[in-house]
Parts: sequence; structure tokens; C-alpha cells
Amino acid sequence: MRGMLLGRCGPAAEVHGAFTSAGFISDMAAPKFAAQAIRKTAELGWRPVHLLGVGSSPIDAVLVPAGVENSRGVISASSFKETGNPPWVDDEGMKSWVAFMDRYYPEGDKKSTFTTYGYSAAELLVPVPRQCRDDISRENIMRQAANLKDVRLDLLLPGLSINTA
Repeated sequence: MRGMLLGRCGPAAEVHGAFTSAGFISDMAAPKFAAQAIRKTAELGWRPVHLLGVGSSPIDAVLVPAGVENSRGVISASSFKETGNPPWVDDEGMKSWVAFMDRYYPEGDKKSTFTTYGYSAAELLVPVPRQCRDDISRENIMRQAANLKDVRLDLLLPGLSINTA
């Protein structure tokens, strides 16, 4: 089976792929361009196996703009819990995130991947000053940020943790 890796901008890659009869796309493009790729392959009537990388898979930034119907069959990856997904409604991490949103950003979109990402990115920084203790020099901050071990985040899928080295 022939395949292609997308990371380029614009529809030329999809048109080329359709004419070469590639059987799959590994799409690592930015959200805007991943949405364009999904839309263009549907317009061409070309239905390869379409794999989206983590950065290309936000529902609100990729699949909705591409058209939900055009996105059917696309395979995406994520390491985070999806807000609004029934299995996570009673999850303690999800409850913490909802409480944070209600208190600090009530007008924020709770279905947006970007609000969950922002919360998680900020949560990842919390251990750094704790590990610095009394030494808040730039060098120590960088050293501690590069030395995170088994950091669990509220919205990270169960069993996953973050380590830096």
C-alpha cells in the first residue's frame, strides 16, 4: 500500500496523493491545514486511511471546520480526556478542571481543546517552583523544569504521566 506524509500547506499534496492512489495519509499538519486536507480528500472522493497526529486532532479546530461528514473514518490520537465525553463526567480530574473553568474562566468554551490544553500546560508548570525550593535562579528553574518525574495531570488519560529529561 502506498502512503504519504502530510505536513505541507495547501491542497496540492492531497491532489497528488489521490492521483498516485496512496492508500493512507499520515497527517502531522497544523490544525488549519489538517482540516483543509480532510475537506480536500472528501471533495476528490479519495478515501484513504487518514491518520491524524496529536497536534492535528482537536475536534473543534480540525474535524468541525473540515466538516463532520468529511471527517468520518479519520483516525486521531490524543493523550487527554475529552470534555463532555460520558466516561469522564464523574472523573475527579475532570471535576477539578470544570471547577477551575467555572471560577476563573466562566465564559470559556468547555468543549474547546484549547482551554483543556492551556489548563494542562499551566498544571504541568506547578511542580517547578516547588522543586526549586529557595533557589529561584534562572539556572535552577531550568534545571527543575528539565527534571520532572511522574507528573500526573487532571486531564491526562489514566496511566499516563510526564517526565522531562
